[in-house]
Amino acid sequence: MQPLVSVIIPVFNTEEYLEKCLDSMVNQSLSDIEIIVINDCSEGDTDAVMQKYSNNTKVKYQKLHENIGLGAVRNLGIRKASGKYITFCDSDDWVDLFLYESMASALENTKSDIAICGTLKEFPHGEESVTKSNFEKEIVLDAETAFKIMTFQYNYGITITPPANNKMVRKSFLDKNEITFAEKVYYEDLYFSFKALLLADKVVCVPKYFHHYYRRDNSIIISITKYHIDSFYHVFFQLKEFLNQNSLFNEYKYNYYKFGERFYNLIVRQIFEFSADDKMKKELLEYSVSLVLKLITMKEFFEYNSAEKLRKHLQPYITNTKIV
Repeated sequence: MQPLVSVIIPVFNTEEYLEKCLDSMVNQSLSDIEIIVINDCSEGDTDAVMQKYSNNTKVKYQKLHENIGLGAVRNLGIRKASGKYITFCDSDDWVDLFLYESMASALENTKSDIAICGTLKEFPHGEESVTKSNFEKEIVLDAETAFKIMTFQYNYGITITPPANNKMVRKSFLDKNEITFAEKVYYEDLYFSFKALLLADKVVCVPKYFHHYYRRDNSIIISITKYHIDSFYHVFFQLKEFLNQNSLFNEYKYNYYKFGERFYNLIVRQIFEFSADDKMKKELLEYSVSLVLKLITMKEFFEYNSAEKLRKHLQPYITNTKIV
């Protein structure tokens, strides 16, 4: 019998958090659920943690013999999943106990392709949770509007973020449109959510219950290497190819550049926050700019930006341009 929801949980060196994650899964108010745990050659003893759940028929466990990376693991999980709807959870995160019932019910009732819930950022040292996104009540949007909110074209009083973990997606929609995660890169969620929201018909935003995103001290977003920059480049190169292949680039050029600008700003912020010294900052900045120039032409840069924004790039120290 087909389960209503499949949850895909990759594991890589996060065994100490896995039990908390899985306890939030096996105790969901939704009973019609399969929980797919994929061990991506983790160095810790995932088997020992999974032993606790070995008699739970909801839990399916696969141990890989070579590391394939987060995007590829999620794609493997999508292929293995038998649920009508698919959702994702990192093994160091957890979810509210009524979350998946609420999201699946919203998808069933509204016939949407994607459900999105709120996200709370949790910290390891006792700091208070930070709300990343929240919806006061259920909102049904045409997906193009949701896409324009996520890509910063529209500001309608709600936040739609690109991570996949706070989304539940109709599997037939993913299969029909061949929507997958980027592989062998960081920021694989940007690729997945950009395509999914652009190709969907309808999106429902679900209130009240949350996905809890745990910001570990050794998370990839609190470090910076050339691999981060390469990943940014490859994800946005693939997105541009996707838009061009489907004759969508001219229509959604603004969204592509706005989305890219926002996440390039994140790269620059990481360079300044996590580089060891000024020399490394300049090397990584130079390297990042060299790749950005492969994604955008000067002509496109001038088309995308307003004259006032271009002036601020050229005259960053001048605030009063009135000639007297």
